[in-house]
Amino acid sequence: MPIFCRKITYIWLIILAFPDASLFNRHQARHKGIMVNQSGRRGWHAGRPAGAKGGGDRVSHVEPLSREEALEAAEDIAWLASASGFTANSMLMLSRRPEIARAALALIRAVVRNPEGTVDPALRWMVAHVTSLANGCSYCSAHTFKNGADNGVPAEKLEAIWEFETSPLFSEAERAALRVAVTGGQCPAYARAEDMAELRRHFTEEQIVEIGAVIALFGFNNRWNALMETEIEPEVTEFLKGKGYRGPAGVPPGQGVKEAE
Repeated sequence: MPIFCRKITYIWLIILAFPDASLFNRHQARHKGIMVNQSGRRGWHAGRPAGAKGGGDRVSHVEPLSREEALEAAEDIAWLASASGFTANSMLMLSRRPEIARAALALIRAVVRNPEGTVDPALRWMVAHVTSLANGCSYCSAHTFKNGADNGVPAEKLEAIWEFETSPLFSEAERAALRVAVTGGQCPAYARAEDMAELRRHFTEEQIVEIGAVIALFGFNNRWNALMETEIEPEVTEFLKGKGYRGPAGVPPGQGVKEAE
């Protein structure tokens, strides 16, 4: 689809999501000419809040296995739990097909949790966070906020991340990476030639591959968890509540923490 038609489509999606003109004006975002598709689902919690029930007693569309039941992917799940500080419901759900869970965890290990990566872990998690916000995945937005904080990104920087173009908290290199994460996190994903040129000014080819892999990895994670409405774990919810986090500035605020209290 030509860029002009794509932008027109995004504008209509915004209008449909925010029929009140003042709300539309308040929540639109522009990054160097990019119109961001505000679907109304963006924010750290979208869809049902953690703990809400829908369709009977089930929270998510697929019931997670217990750690004891997820035997075939147990070693990989234990590794991720040790790295993140909690057992991810998304992986317990994927463990109903253990070969898929193992493959997903192998990619996580190689892309965002690789100590030998070429991109600083803090930036990798910021890219993952922006990708998840652009995709509108509440589950991954919550996780990437926590993982970013755990990897040295200050909370105030994560909360200002949607204003990276103008916030003094971000370097030019970070802006270049996050700009690509915004468009890469949309559907359909795309990257403007000038944005990729700016990315090449700050990063090697190997680093660009790694940044692109983070965006692509969370394309899978975002769609899986948004589709299945994966319940955010209590440890993550408590972490966000402890930080007083209600979603980044400039993004329609999520309601998950409030409604889970």
